[in-house]
Amino acid sequence: MAGLILVNLSLLIYERRRRGKGPFLRGQLIIGSGSGPNVTSNTLNGAALADFRREYKVALVCGLRDDSVDKFEDTRISTSAAFTITANEMEVLIPYQAPMLDVLNASLVRTVEQIEAQRTKPGFRHKRKPKHLLLNYQITTWTETVLLPKSVDPVNIHKLSDVRIHGGKILSEEIEHKRITQTV
Repeated sequence: MAGLILVNLSLLIYERRRRGKGPFLRGQLIIGSGSGPNVTSNTLNGAALADFRREYKVALVCGLRDDSVDKFEDTRISTSAAFTITANEMEVLIPYQAPMLDVLNASLVRTVEQIEAQRTKPGFRHKRKPKHLLLNYQITTWTETVLLPKSVDPVNIHKLSDVRIHGGKILSEEIEHKRITQTV
């Protein structure tokens, strides 16, 4: 009998070491995503964040993918509202905010100017000059899930590194450094 208890205790210790230390991110967090004009949306599995519900709210931060700028220091970001963590699915919208929109609008203006310049090259004739220009414009963004202390307003987040300054957690970073264990 003592041998059976010892074996069960050994299996329990092995399982705990194999799974890692808590707190845990329990399962897949982002279960859906999409975008529209000047907005990104994600569906979060709130049950995955159960270990954090007492101290934190969840928010999303997105920004423009730009390899010439440090993602954590880039001020051209947009932040969602902070949501209370529940066991339900949460639909989170991130409306693009002014710093991000300014970059997008400037890029769009440059693209239109380039197209217009090509239309009016000498020797290039149209039967009829089109009045409207339809662009299929695509941008590449990144999105990070962050945990903010309940007292922190997302309006105070102007760059991704501000999350840490205000006592919050950037989930991808916490998982990478094994401070949070993700389970399947």
